Amino acid sequence: MPSQNGTITTASDEKNPDLFFALKGGLNRFGVVTSAEFYTHPQPSSVWGGFRIIPSRHTPEVLNAVQRFFDENQDPKAQIIMSLEGSSLGVDCFALLFYDGPEKPAIFDLFEGFSTIFNNVGTKSYRDFIRSFPTDMIMNMRGTFATLSTTALTTRFLEAIREETDVRHDFPCMQGPARATNPTDLFTYFRQLGKPLSLTAERQ
Repeated sequence: MPSQNGTITTASDEKNPDLFFALKGGLNRFGVVTSAEFYTHPQPSSVWGGFRIIPSRHTPEVLNAVQRFFDENQDPKAQIIMSLEGSSLGVDCFALLFYDGPEKPAIFDLFEGFSTIFNNVGTKSYRDFIRSFPTDMIMNMRGTFATLSTTALTTRFLEAIREETDVRHDFPCMQGPARATNPTDLFTYFRQLGKPLSLTAERQ
């Protein structure tokens, strides 16, 4: 990356780490990146995971499991993305579970025992894992997004998200129906480094 005086600056975890951290979050706001190096790592032939839709009657228990996962998980290979979907029937849970290995670790027992509307969780190739996600993407749909960062997940905080999702799904839309979702992205690696979590609310 060229600096203000015209010299070429290299940023990495070892060299200019503050600039490297800023560039990862701020992209081109800190300068023009003229080249970048990306490093790959071996991918297991099989992974464990998939997608589950859990009905609204289990939502309080699922949110408790999310909070426990955040507190108890110490394996960066185990990750979840939990989304709350509001509708006239209540707030359903959309759970994306992933483990970078073929066997389910014990931490995911937190999410067992719930009835499901949809469930394709299991051991599969990484390619099949990516292709297994159901989608209802509609062309030309407009949406708005808002992101909130937080340093911790508590039961009270998750319940507030559930209540907001339950209310927002009834918001009127200028044209057509409205859908309110609150994806809660939990990444253990960021938590271990003391970085904030990201909560993204989507309005479509």
